[in-house]
Amino acid sequence: MFMGLNKKALGLMEVVVALLIAVGAAIPILKMVTKSRNETTSSINYLRAMELADEALEWASVAKFSDLGSGSPSGKNLENNSGPIIDANLTPMKIDATQSGNDNWKDTNVFKDNLEYSSQYSNAFFYRDIKVTKLDNFGGDILKKVTVTVKWSEGHRPSNINVDSDEREKKIELSLLVINDENLSF
Repeated sequence: MFMGLNKKALGLMEVVVALLIAVGAAIPILKMVTKSRNETTSSINYLRAMELADEALEWASVAKFSDLGSGSPSGKNLENNSGPIIDANLTPMKIDATQSGNDNWKDTNVFKDNLEYSSQYSNAFFYRDIKVTKLDNFGGDILKKVTVTVKWSEGHRPSNINVDSDEREKKIELSLLVINDENLSF
């Protein structure tokens, strides 16, 4: 009567082996997901650093030539926008944007007086350094080089976010040559 019920139950050893196989398969998947997340975060921070550097170069390209570097007669200086992007409370800084040198653009409201960055810039502790170098190779005040360096750190906070230090292990640098159109003779 009970001859057809010849079923076997799973033993403890089979259950342990099945669990080991499942855990063994899950560990590489977990590592892959974690690595993918870290690389995505790193790529996003690189993109934000490029945006910050490009923004400063755009300011340099539309600013009055005399406002590039120290000794500006208007008191404005592109180099004054160097520094951290966030303050000690991890809130975005307000940046005094460079106004356009083109009078036709001033009434369009394309340029705002102050910019405030998104809180998404807070996690990498970005620091932007803007340097303007006068190039005298051509005689007169004709050419300036604007170099923007953006540094940031991933995964840790620098001891002092207001200081450009080697604690920010990632860095990009972009440069632009700006010509003084007023001193060119054709």
